[in-house]
Amino acid sequence: MSNDKVLGSWTLEAYQFIDGDGAVTYPMGDDAFGMIIYAADGHMCANLMEGNRPKYVGKDRINATADEKVQAHDSHLSYCGTWKIEGGQAVHTVTGSSFPNFIGHKLVRDMTWEGDDILILTTPPVKEGDQVATAKLRWRRASAG
Repeated sequence: MSNDKVLGSWTLEAYQFIDGDGAVTYPMGDDAFGMIIYAADGHMCANLMEGNRPKYVGKDRINATADEKVQAHDSHLSYCGTWKIEGGQAVHTVTGSSFPNFIGHKLVRDMTWEGDDILILTTPPVKEGDQVATAKLRWRRASAG
């Protein structure tokens, strides 16, 4: 597959966990928001978050309450780094992340397409909390405006 097909910005349509029995859950809610950007120079960034994240009471993120910081952390995941395509898989090599354990690791995602404007990235089974599941992220090519 040509790298050109994946280049650009994508908005999240759905972020699902699918367990071994086929049950579907939405780890960031069914209204999750996100973007992933694949740049021609080989860099990428991804942001995932719950759809209706509460705002801090104050206007200062540094002096937010402990509860506000926990909520903000638990409702958001971001990472950046480099990317390449290998045999129908996107390989993201993480250089920075809101989840520090990702840094220095390769995140491999199976890629499937629905036409040219829908990209589905699927992880191997992962453990999140008490659940082991495959994450399935459905992305739509972003349009400016």
